[in-house]
Amino acid sequence: MGATLVGARIEGVPQQFLATRPEVALGGTDRRDILCVRVLSRDGRYAAQARYRIVAATDPKAAIDYRTDYRTELSAYASSDMAVIARVGRSCESAKDLSIVPVSFGGSGGKEVVLQVSAGDARVRAQFGLNNQPLGEAVLCAPPARGPAIGFTAECRLPIPSASHDDRYQLSIGETGSGGGIAVRTYAIILPAAAKP
Repeated sequence: MGATLVGARIEGVPQQFLATRPEVALGGTDRRDILCVRVLSRDGRYAAQARYRIVAATDPKAAIDYRTDYRTELSAYASSDMAVIARVGRSCESAKDLSIVPVSFGGSGGKEVVLQVSAGDARVRAQFGLNNQPLGEAVLCAPPARGPAIGFTAECRLPIPSASHDDRYQLSIGETGSGGGIAVRTYAIILPAAAKP
């Protein structure tokens, strides 16, 4: 399967990428966990990764202290131009043991998670699950609305389940191959509490 999940964010009003520090809702993590963060620009010109020790998992949202020597170059990017994937676990070395934590860029109240996927021209669908049961309908992913699609080629917009609370869910991404078969990859994901209407 060629589809790779490169970003997960809570939808919000796009803003200048460096205008605010990305935040993550750490939920039930503990102080032995590590936050592993990767950043990739839509045009593929910028990539970075870092790891952070979690010192206070009781905070409902933790801001990522994002430092870079490329502030001038990054000042032209909006938050929607960047794929940021944050994962939490005991080690950044084994992705299968990590849980994805969607990032938000300031404020709260987003009602959907935007997944950024690198999948070439493949047809991709995404769906949440809870206790290994599907939650809601699978969503067809679409090319980004604007700009080059090198770092990621599709965006999937999944509504946060209305009954959600800080908990561990599943995220399944299915890619339809040229022969019509569907390959599915499943990730652990921590969803924030659903925004109140």
